[in-house]
Amino acid sequence: MDQRLRPPWAPWEAVPVALAAIAVSTLASVALAAVFGSVGGPALLLSAMAFQVTLATFTILWIGVRYRGWVPALGLRAARPERDVPLGAVVGVGLWAGLNFLVAPVVLVVWRALAGRLPSSPNQLPGVDFAPLEIVLGVILLVVITPIAEEVFYRGLLFGSLWPRIGTGWGAVISAALFGASHAAGGAVLVPILFVFGLFQAYLFRWRRSLAAPIVAHGTFNLIAMVLIVLERN
Repeated sequence: MDQRLRPPWAPWEAVPVALAAIAVSTLASVALAAVFGSVGGPALLLSAMAFQVTLATFTILWIGVRYRGWVPALGLRAARPERDVPLGAVVGVGLWAGLNFLVAPVVLVVWRALAGRLPSSPNQLPGVDFAPLEIVLGVILLVVITPIAEEVFYRGLLFGSLWPRIGTGWGAVISAALFGASHAAGGAVLVPILFVFGLFQAYLFRWRRSLAAPIVAHGTFNLIAMVLIVLERN
């Protein structure tokens, strides 16, 4: 078993990290709403940035303080970045196409069969019209910060603590389920779709033994999604 990916921390340690990130982002949301006079637009994007930055920072600090010398086991080193970066970009494009044209139609059919109706359309980033400032903030948030933060937390910290204990398959399933559930606010239909996304990301992490490819894949996926949202709203 690869010692670089066999960390000493337990799965429960993801809980205080997530709670700390939620607390900080809640305070940031209140402050930003007071400054901007609303919770939408730039205030929403900046508060989302606060959450993601806190999530990544607290994850790294938690491991760095409790387990000195183990931060690289989060997957923050890439042995072959010249291969992982282009691979991640290709995987990101493939994931976007596969989830939208293969997974999403199946989810809709199953949803309608079980619920008797189609789910509500996802409403991601409500109140954001993507004016020039919001486009810049959106790119920074969705293409740079969020991929780093979510991959460090869900794949590096959470999946990294699960797979040595219960196996890669169940570790991928549990971490992907939590990843999908964390996006339920954007629309319940996103949960099963992003569950599949999380599965692929977990296996990509195990294969490459680094977060470089998953981060680039995540950023590429989000970039395509953001471009389509901007085109739809403008």
